[in-house]
Amino acid sequence: MTEGSAAARAARSAAARAVSEATGWRTARRVVLVVAVLLGGLVMVPLFAVGSSPAAPATAASAGLPGPFLEAFVMATAGDDDAACGLRWSVLAAVGQVESGNGAGRSVSPDGSVTPPVVGPPLDGSPGVQAVHDTDGGAWDGDAVWDHAVGPLQLIPSTWRVVARDGNGDGLADPHNVYDAAAAAAALLCSSGDVSTPDGLHRALLAYNHSDAYAAVVEAWVARFDFTADEGRPLVAGAHALPIDRAWFDREPSWLSLPHHDYPAADLPVPVGTPVYAAAPGRVVGVSQADSRCGLGLVVAGADGWDYVYCHASQVLAVPGEEVAAGQLVGRSGSTGHSTGPHLHFGMQTPSGERVCPQPFLRAWYGGGQPPQPTSEGCTT
Repeated sequence: MTEGSAAARAARSAAARAVSEATGWRTARRVVLVVAVLLGGLVMVPLFAVGSSPAAPATAASAGLPGPFLEAFVMATAGDDDAACGLRWSVLAAVGQVESGNGAGRSVSPDGSVTPPVVGPPLDGSPGVQAVHDTDGGAWDGDAVWDHAVGPLQLIPSTWRVVARDGNGDGLADPHNVYDAAAAAAALLCSSGDVSTPDGLHRALLAYNHSDAYAAVVEAWVARFDFTADEGRPLVAGAHALPIDRAWFDREPSWLSLPHHDYPAADLPVPVGTPVYAAAPGRVVGVSQADSRCGLGLVVAGADGWDYVYCHASQVLAVPGEEVAAGQLVGRSGSTGHSTGPHLHFGMQTPSGERVCPQPFLRAWYGGGQPPQPTSEGCTT
């Protein structure tokens, strides 16, 4: 090892200690899909100077990433070329979460080696699986007949040969090392051009894996990691959170009492794209489509016994069956479905569908008081 590599390892060890007590995100349901092979037109991402990685985002520790993973993702998105393509560490973290749970159940050494290695199923042409005959002599996946996606970022050997990087400066490019894998995945994603916009990111994810379903799951995880790093959590009163940022109610306190036009519910007139948060911990039990009356929306069965309804979103960032925490980003407001203008429709009801007025609850969460006795009166026009 060079002196620089030793310094980098020491820095990474410090980062690992800094996030060692973080709690993990709940792993999304795994979608087993084939990683795309990209043979040309790659943006060649330069190697990062050993020991020069930037500090990890201060709030990212709550993302629950192992220290070397977080450090690797930050390093891999700190170079000039990646800055130009708009790649964020949260994108790599989201890809890693979907592909391997970011090494869940495995150990990772300070220099980034993941053991036991992450090896996907054989690409043997079985139903729903692309047939890819061995291209690496079994060097990375232990199979001399069929290729497998390998490493925490799940790159197949033929793709690895094109995008391989030495991300930790030890003179080797190993797909089972998270620093190397993160740098290689960054090159693959940036080969699609600017990823700073939703369309650009979607295009890059489709280059990584030719599936809209895969891209949608990764995008949901990107939003969660971005929320952790960039959008301070909303006010949480006990086990609850406001469905939009407290600053809206600071500016427009009347919104805490706005009556609904038809039945017990609340319409909060925020602009398209406003972050929408889970009001209580629970499980997503339904997601509606844009052409429904609710538009893009979801229902969260709260651990407190209430069902929470969100409608007219521009994006839904959670999937059915997913467990969410109070204050977790679950969508962005919009004007889809039967809507006359941008707003968040927020409702509370019993599991049997009996609606109650959410306004008294909003006021209690805003003021830090105790939840009120539920009522279905006084909140409609």
